[in-house]
Amino acid sequence: MSPGPRLLERPWTLSALLAAVVALFWLLRIWLPGVETGLLTSDVFLYYLPVYETLYGALLEGELPLWNPYQLCGIPRLASLQAGFFYPGHVLYLLLPVKVAFALTGWLHLTLAGAGMLALVRRLGLGAGSALVAALLLAVRGRYPGMVFFPNMLEAAAWLPLGAVAVVGIVREGRSRSVALLAGCTGLGLLAGYPQVSVYVVYCWGALLAALLVAERSALRGWGRGVALFAAGLALGVGLAAVQLVPGWELTAEGTRSAGTLTRWQQFPFGWYGPGLGDAIVRTLHAPFPLLVLSLGWTALVLIPAAAFARGRRVLAGAGALAAALVLLFALGPVTPFFDWIVQLPALAWFRFPRRSLFMLDFFAALVAAIGVAGLLRLAAPRLRSLAPASLAAWAPLVPALLVAVEVFSAEPNRESLFFAPGSLDVYRNERAIFAPVAESGERVWMRSVGIESPLPPKLATYFGMRSVGDYEPLNLRRQADYFTWLMEGQLDPKRGGRPYSGRLKHLTAPTYPGALAERVRLLDVAGVRWVIVSKLAAERGELADTIASRGWTPQPVPDPDFVLLRNPHALPRAYVVYDVRAAPEPAALMAAMSDPGFDPLASSFVEGEASASARPGAAARILRDDDTVVEVEAELAEPGMLVLSDSFYPGWRASSGDASLEIVPANHLFRGVRLPAGRHRIRFEYDPWTLPAGAAASLASLAGIGVLWRRARRSDSIRADD
Repeated sequence: MSPGPRLLERPWTLSALLAAVVALFWLLRIWLPGVETGLLTSDVFLYYLPVYETLYGALLEGELPLWNPYQLCGIPRLASLQAGFFYPGHVLYLLLPVKVAFALTGWLHLTLAGAGMLALVRRLGLGAGSALVAALLLAVRGRYPGMVFFPNMLEAAAWLPLGAVAVVGIVREGRSRSVALLAGCTGLGLLAGYPQVSVYVVYCWGALLAALLVAERSALRGWGRGVALFAAGLALGVGLAAVQLVPGWELTAEGTRSAGTLTRWQQFPFGWYGPGLGDAIVRTLHAPFPLLVLSLGWTALVLIPAAAFARGRRVLAGAGALAAALVLLFALGPVTPFFDWIVQLPALAWFRFPRRSLFMLDFFAALVAAIGVAGLLRLAAPRLRSLAPASLAAWAPLVPALLVAVEVFSAEPNRESLFFAPGSLDVYRNERAIFAPVAESGERVWMRSVGIESPLPPKLATYFGMRSVGDYEPLNLRRQADYFTWLMEGQLDPKRGGRPYSGRLKHLTAPTYPGALAERVRLLDVAGVRWVIVSKLAAERGELADTIASRGWTPQPVPDPDFVLLRNPHALPRAYVVYDVRAAPEPAALMAAMSDPGFDPLASSFVEGEASASARPGAAARILRDDDTVVEVEAELAEPGMLVLSDSFYPGWRASSGDASLEIVPANHLFRGVRLPAGRHRIRFEYDPWTLPAGAAASLASLAGIGVLWRRARRSDSIRADD
């Protein structure tokens, strides 16, 4: 073997080469070509960048961001899985500007996925050429590069190959180090905050486990040991991520996307591929980069059949090809009858967009293609020895990797503007004069945000400390969805197919839902919306213009020619006392009653619990302290009644008056209420969730268990070395 190929047999050399190729790919095919704004990158601007900026910005200021009072009348902050607050890789957001950290973490996770694939293929006994092909197919071709625009998806999927290395170790040696490695990969993937991807990753590992046990011809005892160690690794990994999962479980239980089987329309809110399998395959094989579907490339399609000629690895190759086919049939949806069978497997019907599983197909296809390199070299070896000198033939294993690289760098590049493009965060950093009076007042605002090109994009309220009733938040509370969907549409379930409420109030003037403001604007008053910010054009026409005139919303003088700041004189106080408390009917009837223009919550409010009748009118209460996690209210009651604070009702909030604890009950569906006796009271609301310390304790215990397993493995290695 010549010095060049021999050098590439070294793991660190291969990894460095891979990292360089990924960096070049990132620069030339993702970053520099991006010039447009589009759907693919919209989540970056609408969610990830502003969330990371505000979340880790708060931490840098010494604040643990438990609760966000600035969107949707309040919502838990750390419990949101998609932010991945506890993911170790996000330490970059504390050290670097957010755009730089965003770019760096994308490159690092693509490199991690490729390096894990290198290690897996070498662990299976295949050569450097096979390993490099598999790593390139995974890291710079197919679904993985497209996931850079959905960072938590990429972060969760990047641990798949390294976890597969642990699975190989569990089957072949059954050592504690492999269990610890699997636990670490499981926990880190879950901490990244994309449960759907993590479920798919576990399926990949399980399929590989079964394939290896068959290929290794394991006896029943070997199967039992392998499955037990595999389950132990997963359990420890779940425990490791408990600091995020336990708060996330609570939010999911209270939210719009509770775990459980979804309907067909909920799984496919935008429909599925084409009228038939032929159309679906054409779409799948010819998709450009960045990819929403699959693109293996012609080199991979040639190498995959060649795996049949790799002696000793045909079982693994066949299992990988079968798994890839099943993933494709699942991702295509109801185009074929196989989908209805596959979706019966545990947890597969819990999530939307089954096509997100295509990264699994990339993994299995890359693995089979790596075996195909070995099979192709076995067929070509005799002819290579006769036609080429040994020094030249030694480079043959690297030819398939070179072909993959040529395909990748000649394919159509990304065309959408990237998150670290100049000016991408300027809209968040340049505070408009129109925001100042709203933030200083501490009163609620409705900003009509439309989309990525809107000059009022989501998260502005969180940036500038404005209490907002609407903001983009994929996982929001069921009560919030009920309240604001009724405001927009006059019903509890959104009319837009299977798509759940996303947190934004942007359809109030759409012709699809005529009369929304006129019929249900009282809900804005009840939520304490004192301010409205809209574009000048929107304020001058259509239903919004009629509402401004009929409701007496008065323009305020602000030096901003593009927007109008309106003051709502009918907004109710955020905290008030009410004496006549009625039992809340079922949600639809309750929302209809509260939408009535004559509804006055100070005269009579609704509560989920014991009712009390009184003819005495209520009055505003005084907010003395108004922090993110602590609100103190002074209220004086002439007789027993209820204090209502128009902030979101959510577990974890505690109320007290002096040394006495008070029960918080849902009031007017979305808000918090506490019953009080007559007299003057100072009521303290404090957000102190049990889920965070409980989850942290479980994570520390699992981390200790992983450490014990790893140390035990090192001790065993040391004993073997001494012997």
